Amino acid sequence: QTIYDSRFFAVHHFNPGTDLTTDDPDTDRLDLEGKAWKYADTDGDGLKDAIVHIEQSLVDIRVPSVLSFAQDCQEKKNHAANPNYKPTRLPVSATATAIWNGNGHFIYKDTVHGVPGDVATPSDDNTAHWNRLIPSDMWNVSAARRGKLLPYNFTNTVMQSPYLLIDPNNANYAGEKLWLSSVKIDNYDQIADVMGSFDQRPDFALEIVDPNDPDKYITNKQPISKVDFVVKNLGTDYKVGDLFQIQGFEGTRIKVTSVGNEGCVTGLTFDVELDDNGNPKRNSDLKHLGTSVDPNYLLSASPQFVDPIDCADFDIKPRTEEYAQGEADITYVTKSMTGSAKLKPFAPENVSGKGFDAYVTKATLRTLLDTDHKPKIATAQDYEQLSLPADTSRGGPAALPPDNGFIEITKGNHVAEMTLTEKSPSGLYDIFLHFHNDVSHTPLNRDNMYATSNNWDQYINLTITPN
Repeated sequence: QTIYDSRFFAVHHFNPGTDLTTDDPDTDRLDLEGKAWKYADTDGDGLKDAIVHIEQSLVDIRVPSVLSFAQDCQEKKNHAANPNYKPTRLPVSATATAIWNGNGHFIYKDTVHGVPGDVATPSDDNTAHWNRLIPSDMWNVSAARRGKLLPYNFTNTVMQSPYLLIDPNNANYAGEKLWLSSVKIDNYDQIADVMGSFDQRPDFALEIVDPNDPDKYITNKQPISKVDFVVKNLGTDYKVGDLFQIQGFEGTRIKVTSVGNEGCVTGLTFDVELDDNGNPKRNSDLKHLGTSVDPNYLLSASPQFVDPIDCADFDIKPRTEEYAQGEADITYVTKSMTGSAKLKPFAPENVSGKGFDAYVTKATLRTLLDTDHKPKIATAQDYEQLSLPADTSRGGPAALPPDNGFIEITKGNHVAEMTLTEKSPSGLYDIFLHFHNDVSHTPLNRDNMYATSNNWDQYINLTITPN
């Protein structure tokens, strides 16, 4: 969207969209059904169970949104009791943290774990802290960017990776939720020594030596809420500065901070340059924790409930198996599990070694300062003046021929070459033409103002030839 400001010969660019608000859908406004909101089946059972937003602009922001498991059950009962039932409930947006390396609500493939409306640490055994993540095309919409004059700074809500910092030379350790798959992996002691300098956990692996039998190994599986990263192989021949990215997490950059014997990885963190106070030097670096995440790459938390049949009891079910008996019955991460959000080389030339194998279990929600930029001038020069020499001959009176002494028609051409220095990703460009005179409404020959057919309009043929 553009507006031409003739006072300054300037073109103002605006984001698309004209409806600047996204209030909760008003079902009394039937004219907006199918435009601003719709009834939707959010869990794939064929029953419409909620009212969700519809995107109305290319710059709409979708915010991860949830619905209650207990209310899901009640919706099914409502449909069974009334074939014409229409839902009234609305999804609730997950909560983000404004702290660049902090944690908002945790996002899994199937659920969101967080204190409603708060970034406090959630509990595993509190039903209210576990809610179902609905499909991303049904998430709530923020209209903050619609119709804004560019450039426009805005606060974006994004899913990012949990933070990680393991570096023997940096005391700002953040590796309490990184686990090794087993104490048996090659060079386990190398990274355990680094982590042990900062970390008070008795073990760093999901499989450990049996304290009662040093020749036997036993499980040390952990609830998924306590596991952010799992490393299954430390690899060989790596160098400090090698770069990885996380599959499914757009924009991520993780760098190797230390290596041990045989070039195994013993330290990792995100590629964010910090000042002496541990704060990012550049806001743009924060995108290296991710700009968006595909939830299908994440693990499922799968919370279990006491008695969901007929909606009887949706308290979190206690584990009944001997290991961690009585704890919340959610997914436990074991040594043999693997995830799709794997760390892979950022690019072949950015990695020296081979064999490193690790994955991320979840995402977290943060706010990120971002900018919608005004389109750049595509050419090296700001403008090119296309003009012909003025004919200053004295004209004659406006009379019938042969006494008409008007200036003869001026013809000519002007060729200008402009080099594109800012290439458009789409290959499309806007060209703005400013005429000092409105050529389409100035007659060349007013031989007879009462006979329109005798008026000759000025015109310009403009030919654009791309190289």
